[in-house]
Amino acid sequence: MDMGVPQGSIIGPLLSNVILHILDGYIEKEIEKHKGKAVGKKHLLTNPNYHKLTMRISRLKNKIIDSPPPETKKTPIELKKQHLCNVKARKITKSLIPNPEVIKLQYVRYADD
Repeated sequence: MDMGVPQGSIIGPLLSNVILHILDGYIEKEIEKHKGKAVGKKHLLTNPNYHKLTMRISRLKNKIIDSPPPETKKTPIELKKQHLCNVKARKITKSLIPNPEVIKLQYVRYADD
């Protein structure tokens, strides 16, 4: 197969720069197209599931500390088990999630001579 530019030739970097110049133009247009969409918006948002778990943990902790009211059917041991399950679930849940409205575009151009 005789395709491409021979390695080590003088014309290799020049031809690469011609092709990469076209790619640079395309990437610049894409960046400009998306530039104003993310203005003033955060890249990360708080995860609502993480917040729910935090609130459950807080309420359960208060129930465990205070003596449970008589109408509560759960024993303190069951409350502690439920509390530990929520703590474990919160440990594997991310507190921040990416904002779907923000597009993060990075471009690194590299041509080895």
